[in-house]
Amino acid sequence: MKLSSLFIPWLEKGNNPCIINISSIAMRHGAPGATIYGACKGAIDCFTRGLAHELAPAIRVNAVSPGVINTPFHKKITTLEKMKSFKESTPLKQIGEAIHIAKTIEFLINNDFITGETIDVNGGLFMR
Repeated sequence: MKLSSLFIPWLEKGNNPCIINISSIAMRHGAPGATIYGACKGAIDCFTRGLAHELAPAIRVNAVSPGVINTPFHKKITTLEKMKSFKESTPLKQIGEAIHIAKTIEFLINNDFITGETIDVNGGLFMR
């Protein structure tokens, strides 16, 4: 959060500048065993909306909230059984890949009429 404030002077000089924060599905569902992590991700969601108001119209601020993504973290921490459970509980019946998050970030960079939003990228596990 402090990092964002350090870059504001440079962003203000840029062409269509934006900040994209990374949140987590843990802010929506909680994170059993990682409550502080989930709470911090919830704070990022709130921070995104507040900063979007503060910096508009000069700088857009959005966030991406990934669900379960196939990353080295899960390869080390999450059992194959748990990953299978995540996959089965997701309406699209798949685990996300990093490219899904990258494409969402690219979309937010290129769309200059979105600010203050958090986009959930989780295969439908959380829907609004």
